[in-house]
Amino acid sequence: MDDSELRRTHVICENKSQIQIRDSYLWALHCLNETTVKVHNSQLCYLFLISGSNGFVEECDMIEILLYDDSIVNVSNTALRFIFYFDEGKANIKNCFYEDEIRFTPILSNLNVTVINSKGNPLSGAAVTLTQNNEEFIAFSLTNKKGLATFKNLSLGSYTIKINKEGYLERYIESSLVDENQSETIQISTLVKARSEKERITLLCIFTVSFLLIILILYKIWQKFMDVNTHRPSSIHKVPKWTNVR
Repeated sequence: MDDSELRRTHVICENKSQIQIRDSYLWALHCLNETTVKVHNSQLCYLFLISGSNGFVEECDMIEILLYDDSIVNVSNTALRFIFYFDEGKANIKNCFYEDEIRFTPILSNLNVTVINSKGNPLSGAAVTLTQNNEEFIAFSLTNKKGLATFKNLSLGSYTIKINKEGYLERYIESSLVDENQSETIQISTLVKARSEKERITLLCIFTVSFLLIILILYKIWQKFMDVNTHRPSSIHKVPKWTNVR
């Protein structure tokens, strides 16, 4: 890239690409998704490193470097004003002049999950698992005697809450944390108690015995009815024939 292509432009690099810039002037460079960029002997106003990107800056004049997520920048022999850290960004600085480093603390929240049964009573010992972004594991906890599981210092965003307890059906709930230090209590009142194998076998035996008893009773009634009809006297009688006597 030469100076005419880069002057007063915004350049976006992403998807693990590798970029080298030398002897140029660039207004803003955005590096996304594990991109690697090397800038040498250039004027670069703003450098954004996002989502695990890596930057190597040497002998440049800059205004700001902004680091997001777990991005890393190595800066040497460069003059700049500010370095801003967001999340877990890191900077290795050598022989540089700069005014200040500013680290922004991520906004975190708390999540309280209360688990109750269908009667509204708290369930202790229920396993509560938090996942995010297609089943990515975040945290795990067991509910206390009050049916409460607490998760602290969570990043804002959407979470899936999975609840397991022996003897109960598994339950999933979607929850969104949108406020700073939000404490959200979720009551799960629709957990349905599952029947154990022993209970199912017992119910099957009771049903079978009841069915056979009904069949036997019906058979006895039918048999008695047939016996009555067999021994009932006939209602038709033969009239004796009179004989004339002379």
